[in-house]
Amino acid sequence: MGRRSSSLLVFISALACVVASLHWSPFGTVLGTTDGNVDVYSCHLEASQKALDQDANYVNGTYTGVRWQCVELARRYLLVNFGVVFGDVDYAFQIFDLDTVVKVADGSNFALNKFVNGGSVRPERGSLLIWDPTGEMGITGHVAVVVDATDSYVDIVEQNVEDTIWPTGQRYSRRLKVKQNSTSYFVEKWYDEEHLLGWATVDLAKPVVLNSTTSTLPSTSVVLSIVGISAAVVFVVLRKRRHDYALMR
Repeated sequence: MGRRSSSLLVFISALACVVASLHWSPFGTVLGTTDGNVDVYSCHLEASQKALDQDANYVNGTYTGVRWQCVELARRYLLVNFGVVFGDVDYAFQIFDLDTVVKVADGSNFALNKFVNGGSVRPERGSLLIWDPTGEMGITGHVAVVVDATDSYVDIVEQNVEDTIWPTGQRYSRRLKVKQNSTSYFVEKWYDEEHLLGWATVDLAKPVVLNSTTSTLPSTSVVLSIVGISAAVVFVVLRKRRHDYALMR
């Protein structure tokens, strides 16, 4: 009987740990650490907190974004691991409209190549997965960073989605299933209502010379931004899980 009681206590203790891990962690909690010793933080805000009230984050004097939005992690990861950053965006989905990144050390520009989900080119370490502003990623869209891509799954790191501490030894936020054949690499849905546009991959072998007419934000995105801002004013108090409604840079 004593042995059974002991086993039951161990089981209950383990179950309690699992249940606890499923709860949101407070804002600013380190959820895990990934490539380049980049920390991933919880962005869970209480009802009384607002995204725009949070401080900006900098790495060695370089702005990475508003703490701890998804865009901030994407920019910080590229800065720490590749020495580059992408330009200002109001919403995460607009990253898919950018064509270049900037090397912080000397200001030179390099190509940011875009690939649609289901195309022939798979993402690689450092690629940015980008969701459009619908469903679970409504209003702002979402961006995550690929830390591993195989024939059957893609591992990503991200901020401002589930905000739970990673299991011991894990180096990624979520593992997304993949369907692949000789002509297609398709990352499957995690949520029922979401749409992954594709991914953007930095090409450090392809320098780009910008001219004065080069635009990193097409007019279509400007229109979507205006629509998104209007929608945010109406729906910001209704959303509980995500808090990146306000302008993100």
